[in-house]
Amino acid sequence: ARGQLRAALTYTRAHPDLQLAMVLAFVVGTFGFNSQITIALMAREVFGLGAGAFGLLSTAFAVGSLSGALVSTRRDARPLQRFLLLAAIAFGALTVVSGLMPTQWSYALLLVPCGAAGLVFSVACNSFVQLGVEPQMRGRILALYFMCFMGGTPVGAPLIGWVSQHLGARWGLVSSGLVVVVVAAAVGAVLSRGRHVRVEAHVAPPSVRLHVDPLPVAAGAPAQVAPAVEEADAEAPGASTAARR
Repeated sequence: ARGQLRAALTYTRAHPDLQLAMVLAFVVGTFGFNSQITIALMAREVFGLGAGAFGLLSTAFAVGSLSGALVSTRRDARPLQRFLLLAAIAFGALTVVSGLMPTQWSYALLLVPCGAAGLVFSVACNSFVQLGVEPQMRGRILALYFMCFMGGTPVGAPLIGWVSQHLGARWGLVSSGLVVVVVAAAVGAVLSRGRHVRVEAHVAPPSVRLHVDPLPVAAGAPAQVAPAVEEADAEAPGASTAARR
């Protein structure tokens, strides 16, 4: 329907925590998730390896991604903003270090935690968005999220390829990780100063208690009781005011 994207943008503009997730998803998706390019360039240009070794390096990255998926299954609540930032910084830092590895074996070894960190961030960011959106807006916000997460690939991939062609494959990998680290650290610095941060308050739902008062009855008549409902005021934690009906 017309206006759905506009509604998603308006909703995201009113929720700074979703803006954080969108920015991180765009940066990581655009510059960080280019393993199909960087692994191939490192295998051929830096280590002088063939297709078989490229497959082994890709397997190491996939093993790390699988490990990250298994770790992510242990989370049963919405991730914190701090966790998203730390996961993005960890992924970017591991990407930078992997580009500095001197041998193919050390590079393959570091691809495991690099893949794990990338998938942990991806799952955490996805969960952060889905669990922070009202049900009627979830589909539109997820469409906007995946547009940010995957829509930057046509921009990031040529940039990484250009840097790798002119400065070398190592610089292509290192620069992609540096962009992720710098942007995530900058966003964290802004949040630490309290700018554009939405307080994530957890308000307990109102509790309802049944209170029974005896009704006055005439002599000899059977006793009757009328239920009265007391509803606790949940607006201010610790202060309970009851209203009897």
